[in-house]
Amino acid sequence: MMDPLAQIRAIAPFDQLPEEALRSVAEKMTSLRFSKGEVIFSQNQPAFPHLFLALDGMAEIIIQNDAGVSTVIGFRQGGEFFGETCIVEKKYPATVKAIDDMTCLTIPFDELHRLWEKHAAFSAYFSRLFASRFRAMIDEIVAEHSGEAPGMDGRPFRKRAVDMMSSPVYTIAASEPVTKAARLMADKRVGSLVVTEGEHPIGIITERDLVYNVLAAPFPDDATGPLAFPPLKSAMNSRFITLPPESYYYQVLLTMIRETVRYVGVVDKGRLLGIVALTDLIRNRDAGALSIVDGIEHCRSVDELAARAKVIDRLLTAMVAEQAQPAEITEVITVLYDRLTVRIIELALDVLAKRRLTPPAPFCWLTMGSGGRREQTLRTDQDHAIVFADVPEEDRESARAFYLDLGELVTKGLEACGFARCPGQVMAGNPRWCHSFSEWMHRLGVWVEESVPDHVRQLTIFLDFRGLYGDQTLARRLRDAVCQTYRRFPVGLHHLAKDDLRHQVSLGFFKPFVTEKSGDHKDEIDLKRSLLVHLIDCVRVFALREGIPETNTLTRIHRLAERGVFHANDAEQFCFSYNTLTGMRFRENLRKLQEGRSPDNYIHPYRLTKREQAALKEAIQGVIRLQSLTGSAFRVEGFL
Repeated sequence: MMDPLAQIRAIAPFDQLPEEALRSVAEKMTSLRFSKGEVIFSQNQPAFPHLFLALDGMAEIIIQNDAGVSTVIGFRQGGEFFGETCIVEKKYPATVKAIDDMTCLTIPFDELHRLWEKHAAFSAYFSRLFASRFRAMIDEIVAEHSGEAPGMDGRPFRKRAVDMMSSPVYTIAASEPVTKAARLMADKRVGSLVVTEGEHPIGIITERDLVYNVLAAPFPDDATGPLAFPPLKSAMNSRFITLPPESYYYQVLLTMIRETVRYVGVVDKGRLLGIVALTDLIRNRDAGALSIVDGIEHCRSVDELAARAKVIDRLLTAMVAEQAQPAEITEVITVLYDRLTVRIIELALDVLAKRRLTPPAPFCWLTMGSGGRREQTLRTDQDHAIVFADVPEEDRESARAFYLDLGELVTKGLEACGFARCPGQVMAGNPRWCHSFSEWMHRLGVWVEESVPDHVRQLTIFLDFRGLYGDQTLARRLRDAVCQTYRRFPVGLHHLAKDDLRHQVSLGFFKPFVTEKSGDHKDEIDLKRSLLVHLIDCVRVFALREGIPETNTLTRIHRLAERGVFHANDAEQFCFSYNTLTGMRFRENLRKLQEGRSPDNYIHPYRLTKREQAALKEAIQGVIRLQSLTGSAFRVEGFL
């Protein structure tokens, strides 16, 4: 065996230690060899008094839930540590199993403590590593409980694209006639062929393409000779979307929804391994739930859309039960609700057209609130507005009348689909939320410059707007105007920060959670209003200051970290807080729906498991840290 000193000299963070310290720790190390398939240690086993450092090979980290179902949550390979959680715990929270022959060095915890006391950089490295691993471990363990709600499928569903794909992939050269593609599909009994030039895929042709682009293509009514079919390149779909083989089920689903495709290629290092069809997803899940991916645009009435909306709820329940990440869930649900809203707008425009009414000017439908942030979950209250292009002053009110009618029709359609009217009337059918571009510019200026409490509340609704339908130029110009307004009046950011910090998040002294003191929700916490809203508000203020156009909270955090506004460790903690609070909110609200109760975002923290409580505490600490940074950055009294 090689000398341990030589093996660790170039591995972080040992590369930061002086030679004398390196020699000392190398003398305390022991080398161990594990064979492929060997369990290094098991979940709930009493911990060894040392840390493992992998030199080669690979091991998988496995968590088993209370039902005895195991899930692989990560991997460790050469140059990486594992077993670190037992520096503070007496038992291992997970199983580690070698999936290749593996060599490890063990480092006594006593020796690590000695090095931490003497070498700050070494200590800081492990502090960051342990914090990151701890959050990841809690996140996965909490996710394991997501299948426990009544009526949910608790099986861990983490299939990869490589597990679902059809292989081999049948291909056809782009130079071949389209009739050959039809014959090949019939011979192979497949619904698609990948079109190639040389070895490279350039598109896909499906049965649907043959119907719409070949058989339904216009031909002269008096044609008597042989029909001239279009070339294969004209009939195919040149948008051939691909994903790596390790992509999860919901990443494939999300790609299909976002890109409006029914097939996704599976490619590894430039090589086409297989193809996943929408029918493959349906075979693995509920056919009714996934049929909505392909059907919203074809609905011809609000009643049909209302039926689709109910099916989206089932998909949300399945995604939570099957441990999809909060960001995946919100994006899938938001995209589906976006499509549903767009179809309602189209149907409303058709109704107005039948009355011989057409849009008098370009317009854009703005979605706001959680929909604007792409954080939609259960159907919430409606928050939307309309901006229309400037028209001559004498025509403005007649133009507004058209858009108010449109707004009311869409509001009724959304209401029929289960989206309640906004109690504050923040809807496009309300004249206060239906304006020309110039009027919106004026209103925005008044809100920001005056910053009275009512204006600040309006801004917190408006500022997360996103153009959903119509002329997106209007939405982009309005977003630019928001950035310019806050550059001219930066004191407006102070007022936004101050409004949020009027309610400071805290942890109790004797009891770790600050809960409701009385009423129906005594001893409970409102995950949304007491915690999540503060994280969203504070991140928004920083994003506005930096002129970041994105509205999604996690995206804003990443952009702020890229610009150095948030330290990487802070950004990681804020993302953990968002995901933990959002995930708990999903599960509790769905649990209450299954029990026939109304979802209300409340949770009883002392009924959580110890690990869930630890995750919630860590999430709350993240919000506290963010509020502190916000108060200091925007000079709010009490935080200076």
